[in-house]
Amino acid sequence: MNYWVAPDVSREKLNKEKVILRVCKFYDITVEELLSKSRLMNVVEARSVLAYILHIKFGLSTTETGKLINRDHSTVTHFKNKIQGYIQFDEEFANKVKKLQYNYY
Repeated sequence: MNYWVAPDVSREKLNKEKVILRVCKFYDITVEELLSKSRLMNVVEARSVLAYILHIKFGLSTTETGKLINRDHSTVTHFKNKIQGYIQFDEEFANKVKKLQYNYY
């Protein structure tokens, strides 16, 4: 038994929460703003990047990812495709996502 982790809390859940907090800190927004219906550019970008990381890095389905960020699975698919396109053509943006994904900032 590992005494460093609470027995009812999975390590994966803690990691997801860390990623959510890391994205919020990076974009200087609150978790409430991230999960809100706000369409401000920095909030939408943060939400998109978070959906991409949760889906790609954690292997969550689009439905599971959508539930975490209060969005529909089709919205998560749109976010994923959008971020993949940005990563492919914008090296600076790709580095930003890598920093968030691997906690390098």
